[in-house]
Amino acid sequence: MSDAESSLAAVVGRNCKRIRNELGMTQSELAVSARHFGLRWRASVVADFESGRSSPTFATVLTLTLTLQRAALDRGSTQGVSLVDLVSVEHDGLVELTGALQVWGSELAGLCNGEVVTIGPGLGEYSPEPPAGTLTPQDQRLLFVHALAGGMEIEEELGVTFEDMQAAGVEPQQLAAMLQRSSVTEDRLVSQLRVKPAELALASFRLWQRNFSEERDLRAGPDANQQKKGRISRELRAELESELSHGDD
Repeated sequence: MSDAESSLAAVVGRNCKRIRNELGMTQSELAVSARHFGLRWRASVVADFESGRSSPTFATVLTLTLTLQRAALDRGSTQGVSLVDLVSVEHDGLVELTGALQVWGSELAGLCNGEVVTIGPGLGEYSPEPPAGTLTPQDQRLLFVHALAGGMEIEEELGVTFEDMQAAGVEPQQLAAMLQRSSVTEDRLVSQLRVKPAELALASFRLWQRNFSEERDLRAGPDANQQKKGRISRELRAELESELSHGDD
């Protein structure tokens, strides 16, 4: 497992610890609350769970969600705790579900929210790595930055023409600057939507005059939790998909 990936047990464990601390509970207090819901937990079991050393069943995760919901209500919380809170991933990293399947945190959150999630051509075939011999999104982005900034004629490789940029009211240097500000979030979208970095940047400019991650953070606000960020990310992705589809008409 790479540094960019986490097991589902590790993700749920980290979130359990974060939520418990936010509620002001000790591991012993959480264990007592969990026993009321039928989990045979002690403080040491909570410690193993939060460290990702255990492999919880789905029933255990659901029971923990109910336990934390009750604890939140008892402490006067108005937000509560949901299953999405337990599977949320900071910065939307990869989560390993099986040895052959990793999904992005936003996709996992959408799945828990009842959404239909398409992760690739087939469950057994999905891989976050690009085919051998191809440029990674990061490498493509660097190539396009240099090409756009220098006015080079590589429109086929860019995926957009200078006429496309003119029609959108964006200068090549502006698009290059957007690509330079792009992050792993944009690189992931390039792979998921099967577009080129410059195509994604141009569609984002037409919609918001800024990158996907910049628009997400602006809409979410500085104090947004992962659940809100995930919801906004899904809304923005739908806008992007519509814009890219419209651009192909």
